Amino acid sequence: DSPDHKKKFVFIFICFSVHTFYKKKKLLSLSTGKAEIGDRTRSQKKKRKKERRKKKMRKKIVIMKEKNNDKKRMMKKRKIEKRENRKEKEKKKKMKKEREKRKKIIILKTTAVNNKQRVQIHQTHILLIFILPLCVFPFFLSRFIVTKACNVVQAALNAEYEQNGTLAKILGYNKNKGEAIAN
Repeated sequence: DSPDHKKKFVFIFICFSVHTFYKKKKLLSLSTGKAEIGDRTRSQKKKRKKERRKKKMRKKIVIMKEKNNDKKRMMKKRKIEKRENRKEKEKKKKMKKEREKRKKIIILKTTAVNNKQRVQIHQTHILLIFILPLCVFPFFLSRFIVTKACNVVQAALNAEYEQNGTLAKILGYNKNKGEAIAN
């Protein structure tokens, strides 16, 4: 065996042993949690993972709280809107009732006015039928009385003319014409 060949063999052996040594060391570090220089330990990795998870959970919790608060706000707004809508509907109903009452009152007033007008018309008819003849009656009565009186006077004058004729002559009464002649 040549010395070069021995050197190669020793070199390969050293490389192999160093390689296995580092492999075992890595396996040991993974199992015990200790790390090599420049690497983090397993416990540190676990802590970082836990912290990340906690941060994510906190973010999720904050987001969920915000969503819940938004939902609560929306529900409150909806409740307020529903109340306002109910109030508006009640106001509209009240306004409708008031309008209907006003219409009924107006109708009642118009019917009352119409009834008053009818009563007034009826009263005027009564006035025309009963009172107007009473007003006109004296005129006709006086006319009747005057004509009767004239007839009586004329009959008296006719009788006197036939008997004596002096009064008729004084008055200028002409029997044929039936009237007194004024001088």
